[in-house]
Amino acid sequence: MPKGKRGAAGAGDKDTGNLYARGEALHRQGQLAEAKRLYEAVLRRQRDHGDALHMLGLLAHLVGKGIDDAFE
Repeated sequence: MPKGKRGAAGAGDKDTGNLYARGEALHRQGQLAEAKRLYEAVLRRQRDHGDALHMLGLLAHLVGKGIDDAFE
């Protein structure tokens, strides 16, 4: 990858990582609806983010519903 492009991609990855980390922190604090919102924001940026997909599945399991119905 050309040097100039690497910085731009790294910045986007860092932003996505920060969103995920904030979501994970909120999840640990029990703020599940807000954590879900941040995990979904991560997935809008990076559709194949395995950790965000996993955590959304955990949230759905915790509330005993499918992910679409979990927070309605």
